[in-house]
Amino acid sequence: MTNTLINDCQQIVSSYNRIVHQQSSSLIHPPMKILQITPYYLPHTGGIERYVYNLSQYLIAKGPTVDVATANIPESLDTETVEGITIHRYPHLCTLMGNPIITNLSDLRFRLKEYDIVHIHGVYTYVALRTVLFLGKKHKQKVFLTHHGRVVYPNSPKNILAKMYEQVFVRFVLRRVDEAVVLSESDKEQFVSLGMAEEKISIIPNGIDTKAFVRPDNPQLEEFKNRIGVRNPIILYLAVISERKGIFDLIRAFGNINNNTYTLLVVGDGPDKNRAVELAESLHLSNRIIFTGKLSFSDLICAYSSADVYVLPSYFEGMPTTVMESLVLGCPVIATDIPGITDNFNDVATLVPPGDPVTLAETIEEVLQNKPVVNSDVLREKYEGKKVFEKYEKIYE
Repeated sequence: MTNTLINDCQQIVSSYNRIVHQQSSSLIHPPMKILQITPYYLPHTGGIERYVYNLSQYLIAKGPTVDVATANIPESLDTETVEGITIHRYPHLCTLMGNPIITNLSDLRFRLKEYDIVHIHGVYTYVALRTVLFLGKKHKQKVFLTHHGRVVYPNSPKNILAKMYEQVFVRFVLRRVDEAVVLSESDKEQFVSLGMAEEKISIIPNGIDTKAFVRPDNPQLEEFKNRIGVRNPIILYLAVISERKGIFDLIRAFGNINNNTYTLLVVGDGPDKNRAVELAESLHLSNRIIFTGKLSFSDLICAYSSADVYVLPSYFEGMPTTVMESLVLGCPVIATDIPGITDNFNDVATLVPPGDPVTLAETIEEVLQNKPVVNSDVLREKYEGKKVFEKYEKIYE
């Protein structure tokens, strides 16, 4: 009887220890609360916004509470819960070099105490600097940072400001975070050069929900093209319409292409849209360039699937999700040979120098003539976001 009781007790203790071990190595263990801090969030559209959303949805499914703190751009409710994510939006004074200068952050300073993990997105952002100042040097929370790409403005006075900010404020932010995630080896080298210990840096490339990107059937594609008023062959630009994304280089390159049957489809909105429209008019290209504005997600899928080539002539990037989205839908990609793109896509995209409309025009014509085949099945496996977020889960643990 005594031996049986001892054995039962040993089994109970063993089971308890196993359960405790499983909980301590899992994000489900309460009371895990995570705050994602990002300069922009949905309904504002962009790669970082979608990235934070996908990561948050993955984490919520694992058990934690996930909140988002962001600028109120475009203006929405100050606080609301959408798909299980509570979003706190703060007013902004202005936007400086694409970076919202958020005001009235006293509420965020108080709120930071509620969380076990604070995850900052974007090292150059004003909100990143304010967050680490609020937390102080000896913070109780674990503070993580995801670097979504460096800021570079070639041949512009803005680049001097970006370098100065990097050497002073980015260094300061990196000293205050516990661990950083970067997208490529060159980003890691950048952080090491700014004084961050190599062992505190993890390389985790971007990912997307590849299951959401399914090529529509031909009738749906034809309906989309008829509604938008586009004809083949289609050169697609799908990004924020801004100088740093290379939209002016693309329009000038399009003007250098002799084949008048091509259509340039410009999807999105941004600070330089009016200037882009004016440039197209001045080059007498208005009848061949279509500015759609923002599109629904289903129309974005149609745009990728209808295009003969996707072009992203940016001056700086992290690891753009639009390139992955194009590739998993079988659309060839032309992008600039810059850190972030070169590190991650040099074997699957055609690369051109930034700021060179002549070479860009020649490359577009070459790709449209040769029609390279994209192995989308292999790339779906490579870019599946679930694998990316599993790595974040391990870092959080």
